[in-house]
Amino acid sequence: MNAKTGRNPRGKDHSVLILAGMMCAALLLGILVRYVRANTPAVSHVPQGDDVVRVAPDSYASADNAEFMPGGADTDKQSVTPAERPSTGDAFLDFVNGCADWDFEIEDFQSFDKQKYIYAINAIYAHAGRRFGDRNKDLRDYYERFDWYQPTIDGNDFRESYLNGHEVTNLYRLLDYAVRAGFRSVSEEDKQLNAFIASCETTYFDISDLSKMDADMTFLAWNAIYAKSGWSFESDYLRAFFSRFDWYQPEYNKENFHEGLLNEYQKFNRALVHRYDEEKEYAHAYGEIEQYEQFHL
Repeated sequence: MNAKTGRNPRGKDHSVLILAGMMCAALLLGILVRYVRANTPAVSHVPQGDDVVRVAPDSYASADNAEFMPGGADTDKQSVTPAERPSTGDAFLDFVNGCADWDFEIEDFQSFDKQKYIYAINAIYAHAGRRFGDRNKDLRDYYERFDWYQPTIDGNDFRESYLNGHEVTNLYRLLDYAVRAGFRSVSEEDKQLNAFIASCETTYFDISDLSKMDADMTFLAWNAIYAKSGWSFESDYLRAFFSRFDWYQPEYNKENFHEGLLNEYQKFNRALVHRYDEEKEYAHAYGEIEQYEQFHL
């Protein structure tokens, strides 16, 4: 012990040894961390929230046209395994909740009575954002219990072309079931549209044959002429609607479609639909065909 300072003359040596020990420990820790990182597989970005890409299990979402998950392999294509449709054990609630995201089969509706059919078919429109007014307060009250119901479109402004592919497929399968079950009869409007679609490339129609068609039906009639000639629709709605028919074989688009693909019946009926649309003042766009000439009979 130093008499003047009261300090141990070897204390400085102890401090140096402690500092050197700490530096060695830090160095060893750094080497260990680098070793662990080098030998641990890299973790790809896990999509969360808006990053998640939902792939529907139907013909409209294949490995060829589905979006890729963020952080995936750098390949032109990657296999997609269709997800299994979720089920609560209640076929009716499964449809009400999932009709915008999944294709259902007619067999899924076997337990639906007329009341469930009404709620089910309106669920399709509710998913697409249709707002139900006071005349349909019971429907509005029913769908408001579901988190997915976000009404943005008034009934008078709603068009069936706002429906996505799943909704269109489910709508017409549900309508077919309703006819089989006796809940619904085929209307004169439906008969006119069905007749036009069936024969628009082999028959000259008269304007009286279109007299019951509303704006949505006129829209489908116009596009049926192009569907019969193999037009490949970009619209989910139109693609799903015409894919119900065995004759629909899409192979042409805006780049390779030409007027020569239409026969004289189709050109005549196209002009007829155009005239009928003007008389009714429906004034809506005719599908995806860009050149809307003024056709004359």
